[in-house]
Amino acid sequence: PETGKPRRDVHLYREVTERIREANVDVVLNLTAGMGGDMVFGSPEAPLPLNEKGTDMGGATNRMEHVRQCLPEICTLDCGTMNFAEADYVMTNTPGMLRAMGGMMTALGVKPEIEAFDTGHLWFAKQLVEEQVLKPDALVQLCMGVPWGAPDDLNTFMAMVNNVPSTWNWSAFSIGRNQMAYVAAAVLAG
Repeated sequence: PETGKPRRDVHLYREVTERIREANVDVVLNLTAGMGGDMVFGSPEAPLPLNEKGTDMGGATNRMEHVRQCLPEICTLDCGTMNFAEADYVMTNTPGMLRAMGGMMTALGVKPEIEAFDTGHLWFAKQLVEEQVLKPDALVQLCMGVPWGAPDDLNTFMAMVNNVPSTWNWSAFSIGRNQMAYVAAAVLAG
């Protein structure tokens, strides 16, 4: 959009996906479903009311509307709540939200790209498969080095890799200066 700020405008998502499809390029469309889970507390001493600047909270159906209308091949499912680097910012994805959103993805035939920012996220993703909310041939992205998720050290990375079920496909990344190192680490880890 004109402002350059993130937006959950379904029309913008639809415009971009239509342009890509009309261009007849062979790419996999992957849309985010992470927007709409941003909660910024007022301050450490007065958390409520929430800070309107930066807070963008939507329900599961609202957060999935662009996916329903655009039907990409895959879309992200940030598989847990976590503190981010900002002092009072929390990325919010409750178990109820994740079950609802994951169920919608499955019903739409859109493959979730499970984003695991920490070991607990991977644990909950396994639970979603066990509950048959998600299909057993899951796809997980191990997201390393995002404050305050899993640090991008090799011990933590391998602990996460070793906890990915053998029937799943996985990939991994790190942010910042370790981006390319994690390309190599992911290849070496399998």
